[in-house]
Amino acid sequence: MPNPTSIRISMGALLLVFSIFFSGCAQTAASRSKPLVLDMVHHNPGEARYVTRYEDPRVIRGMGDNGKVYFLFDSPMLAVNWESVDPAIFPPGSPGRAWVDAKAAEIDAQQAACKQAGLKVYAMSDLILFPKALVERFHLADTFGDPRQPETRKYLKLLIGQMFERFPKMNGLVVRIGETYLHDAPYHVGSIKNKTSADETIVPLMQLLREEVCVKRGKEIIFRTWLSFDTSLETYEAVSAAVEPHPNLIISVKHCEGDFHRANQFSQVIGTGRHRQIIEVQCAREYEGKGAYPNYVANGVIEGFEEHRLRPGPGRFSSIGGFARQSPLFAGVWTWSRGGGWEGPHIKNELWCDLNVWVMTQWALDPGQSEETVFNRYATEKLGFSVA
Repeated sequence: MPNPTSIRISMGALLLVFSIFFSGCAQTAASRSKPLVLDMVHHNPGEARYVTRYEDPRVIRGMGDNGKVYFLFDSPMLAVNWESVDPAIFPPGSPGRAWVDAKAAEIDAQQAACKQAGLKVYAMSDLILFPKALVERFHLADTFGDPRQPETRKYLKLLIGQMFERFPKMNGLVVRIGETYLHDAPYHVGSIKNKTSADETIVPLMQLLREEVCVKRGKEIIFRTWLSFDTSLETYEAVSAAVEPHPNLIISVKHCEGDFHRANQFSQVIGTGRHRQIIEVQCAREYEGKGAYPNYVANGVIEGFEEHRLRPGPGRFSSIGGFARQSPLFAGVWTWSRGGGWEGPHIKNELWCDLNVWVMTQWALDPGQSEETVFNRYATEKLGFSVA
């Protein structure tokens, strides 16, 4: 006959297992019920910044966003003075130090405004990016673009540590390796080697960021696929298999392959792999007037452009609506309210940007609703129209 004590212990253990399991399910459901909804103004590198109300955190908070992404040249990676590592990198009184300190003050003000508005703060950064003086002083010019190199890893870890220590309000980092822009970063240099190689670049870099940012510091990494592993399903799957998922590690994918161009196919990597994905949507499309003339894209992005519905690509989905409603990997939507590409037009009336951003944002908060429902709300709530 079984011992009653052992039965009670067994039942207790069983209840504990069920408790942990259902707690995990509840946490998963809770996290899925609160998608990440971000916005960014993509200023053209080397050109005058856009004058737009979307730089005001209160505006995007009012639209429903819960986070803001700052563009490349507002990255805290550019605002670290390296004094704790080597004071000779940006010595006090030098032009470089003055530039870095001024950049840090700008970023402090930006992040404080975000927090006051109730937004999470993210910064997009190209990798790998180091001060010119650091690269010269430690003879890194030929190797620092390779994330497998010990010296590269050493100084990248130091950079991450200094960055989050100096800017504790920042919730996470958005990483790009497809290109390295330096137009508005006069004291830094960037490099990335073999950017499309899972084994040589993407996996070792993502693993390092996962450990240093997600695990050690409890912060978030949003790793962009663009121009690195956004068009190769084989590479994407290799990365996904090699990098252990983490709640704070999200992969960012444009809804279409390559640039935001209507002729490009819907991304085949959306819904693939083991990692949560946030979807990038350009709301003033660079090949379609940048908001200078009527151009509504939210319907096609959410419900599927007709060419994607009629001729599906090799991926699992042909719209982000299908992805969000069917896949547990959906993490949210990241709108680019203004910018992308180069040059103008530089609009003053942001109506068509507003329409796309508002619909994408409000839909992302509750992907179970139809695009038509959200569009009609914009027409009635924002424009004062009556909908039959």
